[in-house]
This record gives sequence, C-alpha cells and structure tokens, in this order.
Amino acid sequence: MKNISNIMNRLPLKGACLAFGLLAFSACDYLDVVPEGTATLDNAFNARIQARRYLTTCYAYLTSHDDGAAVDLTGGDEIWIDSDMDYPTISLDGIKYAEGLQTAVSPLWNYWPHFYMALRDCNIFLENVSKVPDLPEWERDQWIAEVKVLKAYYHFLLLRQYGPVPIVRESLSIDAGVDEVRVKRDPADEVADYAATLISQAIPALPVEVSSPSEEKGRITQAIALTIKALIRTTIASPLFNPTPDVPKLFASLHNHDDATPLISQTYSSEKWALAVAACEEALVACDSLGLELYTWPGDPMYPNMSSTIRRQMTLRNAFCRKWNSEVIWGDTKNTSGNLQIRWGLSLQEGSEWREYAQIRKYGGPTLKVAEQFYSVNGVPIEEDRFYNYAGRYDLRTVVATDDRRLLRSNSVTAGLNFNREPRFYAWLGFDTGVWYGQNNYDDTNPDNLYYVRARFGQDHTISDIAGSLTGYFVKKWIHYQSQHRAKMEYFAEPYGWPHFRLAELYLLYAEALNEAEDSEANRNLAISYLDMVRTRAGLQGVKNAWRTFSTRPNKYETQSGLREIIRQERLIELCFERKRFWDIRRWMTVSDLYQIPVQGWNVMQKDAADYYQPVTIFEQKFNIRDYFWPIPSDEVTGNPNLVQNIGW
Repeated sequence: MKNISNIMNRLPLKGACLAFGLLAFSACDYLDVVPEGTATLDNAFNARIQARRYLTTCYAYLTSHDDGAAVDLTGGDEIWIDSDMDYPTISLDGIKYAEGLQTAVSPLWNYWPHFYMALRDCNIFLENVSKVPDLPEWERDQWIAEVKVLKAYYHFLLLRQYGPVPIVRESLSIDAGVDEVRVKRDPADEVADYAATLISQAIPALPVEVSSPSEEKGRITQAIALTIKALIRTTIASPLFNPTPDVPKLFASLHNHDDATPLISQTYSSEKWALAVAACEEALVACDSLGLELYTWPGDPMYPNMSSTIRRQMTLRNAFCRKWNSEVIWGDTKNTSGNLQIRWGLSLQEGSEWREYAQIRKYGGPTLKVAEQFYSVNGVPIEEDRFYNYAGRYDLRTVVATDDRRLLRSNSVTAGLNFNREPRFYAWLGFDTGVWYGQNNYDDTNPDNLYYVRARFGQDHTISDIAGSLTGYFVKKWIHYQSQHRAKMEYFAEPYGWPHFRLAELYLLYAEALNEAEDSEANRNLAISYLDMVRTRAGLQGVKNAWRTFSTRPNKYETQSGLREIIRQERLIELCFERKRFWDIRRWMTVSDLYQIPVQGWNVMQKDAADYYQPVTIFEQKFNIRDYFWPIPSDEVTGNPNLVQNIGW
C-alpha cells in the first residue's frame, strides 16, 4: 500500500475542512478526495438519523440568495452598485468582477473548492449509505437518487462557471497513486452527458412530490431533477458549447496537454438541441403531473374592487415573491429573503423618520439598458414599435388624468421612457414618480393615495453617502408587497424562498430548444404557443398579433433567427433579476455586443427633472475571451500539472 500521507504532502492544501456534527475529515484537497478517518465514517452511517444528517450536508452546498450581491446579479450588466461605497453587510466581489478586477491568483466568487467539496461529500454518502442498518430500502434508494441529482447539479454548476472540468465519478481509494490524483479536465460534452445520465438513473427512485411539505420542501423530486436536466441539455446545446458555423471558434486551443482534441467541441451538433427538446418535454410532463401552472393572483377579499392594473401587478410580483406558489418548481429553503428585502427595498412612507432609517439601504439599481429592454405596452421592443416615440424616450412628459395613475404619480414629471410600457416594467421596476403598491397601503380606489418613489437628489429615496441606486431604478421584483416598516426601527419582511426554477423558465427553455432543434414552421408555431402563455400572463398579446400589428419587423417571428431574438428577449425580461441573464448572455455568446452598450443610469445627483432625466455613463465594460469562464485558481494549476488553465488566464 502506498503511503497516502506522502502523496498528500506533494499536493497543494486548499482551504479549511468542513465539519458537520459528528462528521470530520482531514483530507482537504478538493480534487484529491481520499476519505480519511474510517471510524468517523462508520459512525456517520451507523444509524438512519446520522445518515440523514449527512444527506443534509450534501444539500448544504446549494448556494443561497440572501443578499442580492451574488456575482451573477451584480457582476454583469443587469444591476449596478457603487464599488466605492461602504457596504458593511454585503460582498463587493460581484461589482469588482463586473469592473474587470478578476485574477487567477485570487479569483472572485471562486466556487471551485466549494463544489468539489460538495462532490466529495456526495460520493462519500453514495459509497456508505448502504451500511445503514435501520434505513428502509425504499428510503435508501430515494436518498441515493437525491444525492445523484445533487452530484449532477454540482457538476453542471462547475461546468457553467469554469467550462470543462474534471468529473468526480467516485472517491479515490486510499492507495491511489500520484497519477490518479493528478486529474485532467474532461470535455464539456462528457461532463454534461455524465450529469444528465446521473439524473436519468435517479428518476425512478425519486418521489413525484415530497410526502411531508413542512419538513421536506426543497428536497429533490422528479420535476426538479428533470428541470435540472433540461437546463443542462439546453446549456450544452447553446453556441458557447455548440458553435454554429457563423459563431467564432474561440476555444479550439483549449485542450489537455497530452491530447489536441478541444475540450469544448468546435463542431456544431443539431443532436444536442434534439436532446434538449426531449429533456424539456420530460420536465414539462413531470410538472403537469403535479398540477403546476403559471401563477395568477386570486384577488384579495378585503379589496374586491381592486383595479385590473394592480391585479396584474400582484400576479407578476407574486409569481416570484409568493412562497411555493403554483409555478415554483424548486425553491430555496436556506433563507426566507429577509436580508434581501431589507437591503434592497424602500421605505415608501413619507417623512424624515423613514428617510433617516439606514437599515433600508437601497444597495443598487438596475441599469438603463435593462429598463429599455422591457417591451412597450404593445408587447414589442420599444425600438421597433411603430407607435412608440423611441427617439423621444428621454424627453420629459407630465402625467395627466388620461394616463394610468396607478402606474405613475398624478401630475408628476418623468421621462418618456417610463410611459406606455408593458406590465412587467411597472411590476418589477421601481423608479422616480413610479407608483409602488403595498406596504400596508392596499386600497387603490383613489390612486393618488398610493405610495410612489421619490428618487431625485435630496428626496426620500435619493442616493446618499451610505447607499442608494446609482441608476435611478430599483428592484421591485424582490420585494414582497406586504413587507413594511411597522415602526421606525422595525422592518417586517414577508418571507419567501428564492425560486431556483419557475415554470415560466421551463416554458422559455422549451421554446428555445424547439426553435433551435429544427428550422420548421411547425416547431416555430409550437415554440410561439409556449411564449404566448408567458406573454398572456404578463398582459400582452401573442407574438404573431403583436408583431403583425405593431412592429416595424412584422414578419420577424417567421424565421428561425427572428424568433430566436424574440425568445431571448422574452427570457431576459421574464427572468430579470433572477440570476439568469449573466449566464444566458454567455451561453448565447451575445455578451460582447451587450457590453458594448455602456452601463448607464439617470443623473441621480440632480434635483430638477430636466437635469435628473439625462442618461449618464457610469462604467464602460470590456469583455474578452477569457471572461467566458472563471480562471481555475492558479495554485490548483501549479499543484496539478495535468490541469490546464482556461484561455487568457
């Protein structure tokens, strides 16, 4: 038997080992997953209650959404925060990443060790759970299936962030040699296939739904697993991993030292899209069996005369914020969004006592380009709406009686950009003079009594030396309409779990896969039918009617490329601020074009409307080939000469 301690001494030691209850392991290198401490492992699996704790450990690596500062929110071009401000409770690594300050020596938001630790613990569980003496066979099989899905998901998250990565099929044996420890990166297609296969293996043993929602909500079910598989298949079929002839071949030089075959295939495969279609269909069947459907606000019996405008907003806002609503496929149970709402919400009550309350910090705001990406009220892009004054979108307008005063404050002055927009614009964005329904102010009979945003310099929601929106827009989507101040120093955040996946996303994934899999009228029509379900819930006409009636490109949906544009914009709108855009624009390889549009906002340091409503450039982003993937931490590459670094790092 080889001396494992000598092997370990020749490898880099990473991070601190985790200990969970009775579980303690001394192997800390996340690719050298040699389990040590046999007695501890025996104790961990000597009874059902102990094994269940280890199952919880396998779930514990799922990333949380508790502050809104994750890199896929503040590290792109969707939300911007001020990197010079003093934020005592959130990380600035996201905005540093957005400003191009990433390094290979000390990567920002580096999940390489995190997810390889997760895979280590998943493998330990799978290799030992059969030893548990008092675990019923059906439950053992279900737990194994759950951990297989988690293992697949962690591989996918590594693939999405780092590109091709080493697959961790099983733990290394205690007598593993140096060559076995020094793993190589596996091709991206193999990583995706491995993850998808794990999920397929797991499906028969997974429950259709959890048996005890109060205790097991958030545990893996068939619908969750199949939705993850659909995302994996759609991602690996996308241009970043499956370049079409018109897409630059950027990764031909990324290969292992002993093999010239690219780790990311440079040959287009239509079969990948066919697999994505099949995966989406499997997931849709599973969701349908649960009775999942796009959420619709049932109304409030206390306010039976609520206007259709506010009803629509309640449908759209609660599709995200109402916990475990009818379209949530998988929700986050690790937190209840309280910190998120406190850190990004507004105190809408008027008066100095609320304005001076520093707990509501308004950490940042959506960029102007995101505000412009929402459709017009006619359901088409504002730049191609024949009836929308696109050239005059920054001109000032006064809100008069004929305007919907449940959207904009009566008699206020604001930019033309904030008029005549689709319902999701008003439901999910806050902005100066925009009405913000809720916070214990629910009677909209007289819209002039509703709360509204006051964001010009010196007003209640202005930018200050401790916080504020640099852009003049606010993320209303994250804030439950019932969250409110109850007293000056007491803020109540209505709890909900961040939705990992909503049914609307699955519909849009399916539409995308259908359109890409086959350039045919039949596929386009089926894709449009799923788009239209999302659009109808948003209060918009169907694609065909909207484009034929209002667009300068009335036949856009009749071609594969035109419908692709429509599907992608629909996804960017519907899933805005949900940690999707950051990854989507990379897998579509549209990120370079979008980053050429500067990060802009209103001139928030101004008091007068004429001065405030002037677009100002906050930052000009750059994007290079190296930015598609994170660098593998340089000490990992140094310690393992078989591990090739990503291009540009």
